[in-house]
Amino acid sequence: MREVLRHWVHGSPLSALSGDRVDVAQFIEADVIYRLVWGMEAARVYEAAQSNADADTLSGSAVTAIETGTFNRAASVLIRSGFDHRLAAISAVTSTNATFDSAASMRQWIDDLGPAQTLSADWPTPGSRSAWETFVNPSRTRRSRRWSRQTEDLDDVTWYGTAPEPGNWLRVTDAAPDKIKIWSTGFDLLGEAAVLLNHERQGVLRAQRHHADTGIRLRYRGPNDLLPSTPSTDA
Repeated sequence: MREVLRHWVHGSPLSALSGDRVDVAQFIEADVIYRLVWGMEAARVYEAAQSNADADTLSGSAVTAIETGTFNRAASVLIRSGFDHRLAAISAVTSTNATFDSAASMRQWIDDLGPAQTLSADWPTPGSRSAWETFVNPSRTRRSRRWSRQTEDLDDVTWYGTAPEPGNWLRVTDAAPDKIKIWSTGFDLLGEAAVLLNHERQGVLRAQRHHADTGIRLRYRGPNDLLPSTPSTDA
């Protein structure tokens, strides 16, 4: 996985790597963004407690690059501020030679963008334009799409080992068009389930083990977009 990590921190597209894309995504999300960043922070705290003058080398740009997948400071600020589209964030700042290093200067940069960016349907990338407009106009998006709570019960769950305790909170990630992976809150892979979800959903998805059986209940808070929309049958 060394090559995967190298691609990640250098801002390169992971799609260029060989191997199973789901495995690559799980490695990045669980082992790099969660465990490695957590481990570096734990080491920094320990070394600081030992009065090690080099403790701060475990913070700053190194942790930021590992967490966001780029050494570009401005792109990292964009990603950490909520524009969670890594390659599009890198494209946005490199195409405009942006050098901002804080949320305040990022907002000023956004306000100063010219027509080539604000009016283009393909900027920062064709596939991220909708997400970009949501990011730069959050209040308008919230007004037009009211968030609510949704639940979806899944009785048929395949656990890779012993099922977690009833009531335990779980993480959920998309694994295929009609499949999800189920993780512990500490990102240990626990199982999978067949369900067709909307991969473009904008809200927050968690799950909880059923009390009565070995299934789970998906708990979602978002703009009513957990499941794919179905075509209208109206004449």
